Amino acid sequence: MRKFLPIAALFFVLPPVACGGRNLKEYPETMSASAEFKGAKFSSYRPSVGDSLQESLAPSVVENLGALKDDSEFLKSNPSFRVEIVGFTDDRECIAQDCDALSLRRAKIVYDWFLSQGVMTHSLKPPEGLGNRMAIGDNNTEEGRQRNRRVEVNLIVED
Repeated sequence: MRKFLPIAALFFVLPPVACGGRNLKEYPETMSASAEFKGAKFSSYRPSVGDSLQESLAPSVVENLGALKDDSEFLKSNPSFRVEIVGFTDDRECIAQDCDALSLRRAKIVYDWFLSQGVMTHSLKPPEGLGNRMAIGDNNTEEGRQRNRRVEVNLIVED
């Protein structure tokens, strides 16, 4: 049975010596920022085809890129970990299949960015888009909708 954990849970749930039956080196001190990973937040309707990651991120681009950089460094330092990258939308920026397509573009742009940073493909499950399913914020408020326009990086734990 597979379990999915946000990469933020990594330091609180998994012991530092094993994952999926493989031994891992101790967590590097410099990677403690990964414990604060909040996921990448996106501007409404972004990315459009051809947009860069930086153009697509919500106004806190520096914060979003910082979290993603920490996670890419962690994945490069711990290549036996495997993650899924899942995109989501709010319920107002698109309808039905358009939401699935937009959320997949979000996941794919993060996936491609991880690869460009040197993360190995075997550490990354192909990107997924779940549209406006699994909202974490209230779609009746702008703040809630912003929380829903996201990409999550989740650790895959194999039993």
